[in-house]
Amino acid sequence: MILVKASLKSKPLSKLNDSKFQDTIWCQIELNQSKLIVEVCYRCTASSAENNEKLLKLLKQATVVPLGTQLLIMGDFNYPDIDYMNVDDGLGSGVGLEASELLQTVSEVGLHQHVREYTRYRSGQNPSCLDYLQMMNM
Repeated sequence: MILVKASLKSKPLSKLNDSKFQDTIWCQIELNQSKLIVEVCYRCTASSAENNEKLLKLLKQATVVPLGTQLLIMGDFNYPDIDYMNVDDGLGSGVGLEASELLQTVSEVGLHQHVREYTRYRSGQNPSCLDYLQMMNM
């Protein structure tokens, strides 16, 4: 669910909301001189390879936006083996295939991770950053 202040002009983005990826919602907010596309996503830890591929396709589709549009992607992507504090140029070493494909895709489309702190701490496990906040200005 995305809550938007009543004074802002917003609308759902059917084209992106109708994607086959599970658990995502998109809207567009009209700003003074531009538009902001906002997405909230949850990728389950048990997400299938097919669903993961749908996520990558959706990210590629979402980044094809008109000039003057900003894109904000937020969510829990559940890739605990990605260490964002040590990822160079969007590519990580020592991560699984699915995580590597995500890193490759976001690098190709020009998205940038803004969460640089660990967001998940569990006893007996290494801390990890599962949350994602990416922005792209066109």
